[in-house]
Amino acid sequence: QRARETLGQHENGIQYINKAISLHRSALETLARDDEPFEWANTQNNLGTALSMLGRCNGNTVHLYEGAEAFRVALEIFNQTEANYYIERTTENLKLTMSLIRMR
Repeated sequence: QRARETLGQHENGIQYINKAISLHRSALETLARDDEPFEWANTQNNLGTALSMLGRCNGNTVHLYEGAEAFRVALEIFNQTEANYYIERTTENLKLTMSLIRMR
């Protein structure tokens, strides 16, 4: 019984992560990188976080690589705007994701 509950929670968690990925991708379709660079970069960072979480949950390194790429493009903007807090946070997200990739 306990194992089924845990599995159900895991599956629900993956559903929420997939929904977050879908929502962030939809938001990126409406945000213009050049018109709203900070919002665009922040959405990329959030997409990267969701993709990395999915990669950790399901063991699929493709999601980890996609997450790493989202962090990289977010960092391009954060570095241009000198958003130090976001640079640090996104850099840490990228480092964690890259370490997960190396462990696989």
